[in-house]
Amino acid sequence: MVELTPPPAGFTLLHPVGACPASPLDPEPLRRQLEIMGGLDRPTVFVYALGRWQHTRRIIEALPDIRFLIGDCFPLELVDGPRVAWFLYPFHQLPQAQAAARAGARIVASGRGEYWHPMDRAAEHYAEVAADCDELYKLADTITPLTWSFARNLMERIPEVAATRFKTIPNGIEPSSNPEPAILPNRVKKAGPVVLTLTNTNYQHKRRGIDEAAAILAPLPCTYLVAGLPGPYAPQVGWFYPGAYYLGLAEEPRATLAAADIYFHLSYQDTQSMALTEAMAEGLAPVVCVTATSGAHELIRDGATGLVVSGPKEAAAAVSHLIDHPEERQRLGEAARRYAKTALSWPTVAQRHRQVFEELF
Repeated sequence: MVELTPPPAGFTLLHPVGACPASPLDPEPLRRQLEIMGGLDRPTVFVYALGRWQHTRRIIEALPDIRFLIGDCFPLELVDGPRVAWFLYPFHQLPQAQAAARAGARIVASGRGEYWHPMDRAAEHYAEVAADCDELYKLADTITPLTWSFARNLMERIPEVAATRFKTIPNGIEPSSNPEPAILPNRVKKAGPVVLTLTNTNYQHKRRGIDEAAAILAPLPCTYLVAGLPGPYAPQVGWFYPGAYYLGLAEEPRATLAAADIYFHLSYQDTQSMALTEAMAEGLAPVVCVTATSGAHELIRDGATGLVVSGPKEAAAAVSHLIDHPEERQRLGEAARRYAKTALSWPTVAQRHRQVFEELF
């Protein structure tokens, strides 16, 4: 059972997240619980979160007047009022979505980067996961991808899905706490400004982005640092390319960001990079490369809150420009910080979800 202390208003767990009960739930205790929480006819959002509800909690906390129930399977028929079934990570949840549709609930499916990740897995596994996701998206009344790039990818995969059913809603981000910069290892000899990438190395496509970034930045008078969650495709801690150093796990990501001057993002697997938004919140000037399976560039207004580039030469030129013009780094970084604080705040993101839910209620 996931414990929440104290639970947000309007929030309850009906049963342990991650496993449906082997036998039907006794409806009477649930019925009494729902009566206490506003009655059986109160509009309700059933949250299917697969145990990954950190982001969900921030949205729920900002919408205390909406009733949320979180779990993996529900007796939806207990609620007489409007019902929305919200699938945050639509993996292995097609049976739950089909049951929700049969019960007459309106369905919201989030579009997140994990849908692209199975490209690195075995072909058979990817085909199975993707097929289930496709069918779930077909059932959805509204799809809320993090970016339009992901929406376009879905429409190419699933022609039956109409564009009017998409409403992009990014993840929110915590504002800066102004951390003290992390102390870099003694072996890191700074040669000019520090350019940083935070990522994980769980997938080959993530490592591909790191290696290509290192090659782009090698000729420039800067130090390129990579940190994040170690995975099977991580370099050895230390220098892994001329001028490029892998730090390993970033235990305090915000402090690591505070030690850098420029943030560089080149990824083949990100709908919306949380590390990029954290860099923006910390006031780093971001340089973001456009790729076919990343929507990160949509977070940046080119020339206003960062630089958006296509191809190695343009990326090198952009970073070189910021190396030579510290005042431009500061201007872009401060603009990125303001954007993250307003457009990507959790209250702002929550209100966009409210609009989706109320339209379906």
